[in-house]
Amino acid sequence: MATVLSLSGSPSPPPRTATGQRRYGPDEIARVRVIRELLGLGLTVEDLPASPTGSSS
Repeated sequence: MATVLSLSGSPSPPPRTATGQRRYGPDEIARVRVIRELLGLGLTVEDLPASPTGSSS
């Protein structure tokens, strides 16, 4: 089973380009970097907080 991480915190996904790629902004990119770093340190997806930046919104 694949685990999907919410990057934007919003119910709607980011828009797609004409070729179907998602258009993530700087905040989403920063979250992905934090998540990848935590995973690289040995944490699992289940260990990650709901919001890896520490914000509850």
